[in-house]
Amino acid sequence: GSLCNINVCALSPDHQSNCYLALPANSHTGDVLLYDTLNLTEFKIIHAHKTPLAALAFSMDGTMLATASETGTIIRVFS
Repeated sequence: GSLCNINVCALSPDHQSNCYLALPANSHTGDVLLYDTLNLTEFKIIHAHKTPLAALAFSMDGTMLATASETGTIIRVFS
């Protein structure tokens, strides 16, 4: 997917030697790409929303990720 218009991302704190960057997987859907910053590899794609992402945030311990889409009606939390 195209990553040219990224305006939302989140970086997890180091949690038991895991550190992830969450960013939109593309500019058309609400999919989240989790990138493992320690191993420099794609970790997982999360199908969070049907519309583009508006916000991403990790919990303080880095174990949960909250997402919201441009629609603004639902906040989802993933662990």
